[in-house]
Amino acid sequence: MAEVTIRKRSCLAPDVIRIYPANRLHYTSDLLVVEEWQFTDHPRYSRAIAFHCLERHYSVQQMFGHKGQFLFWYYHVERGRQVAPGVYDFLDLALDVIHYPDGRVLTVDLDDLADAYERHLIGRDDLLLALRRADFICHEIESRRLPDRLWATPGEINLPGRGRQGS
Repeated sequence: MAEVTIRKRSCLAPDVIRIYPANRLHYTSDLLVVEEWQFTDHPRYSRAIAFHCLERHYSVQQMFGHKGQFLFWYYHVERGRQVAPGVYDFLDLALDVIHYPDGRVLTVDLDDLADAYERHLIGRDDLLLALRRADFICHEIESRRLPDRLWATPGEINLPGRGRQGS
């Protein structure tokens, strides 16, 4: 696979661009980026598989604990786009949804979203996008349309045209 650069910014610090090298890049297209990385110093998480859905304005991570156990799906509301061949830019809009395997759903970081708006770090359009995307994610989970078939089985990735792959 060709070299890929993934740049991430937070709406709380939009001028800070962090480049996260994935330990493993599974797939890229105009609409989807699938990456995997290891956490070296996190007290709860050992690895994550991230699915960035560019047109849907969110990404979802399958989060795993230190014993390899699946913990939850973590949905980040974000604006993402391919800015050049092999270069993807993501703006995290601070609003997240956590979906546990037992069905519990938590919406988190609403205060961060409000802070970003109050400090004029995001505009009305991004505020409304974040709120509407989080609402959409929660409704899709409630109606059992999420998790998507791409990331429904922890540790497996069902890529377009490639079938299921273990990670």
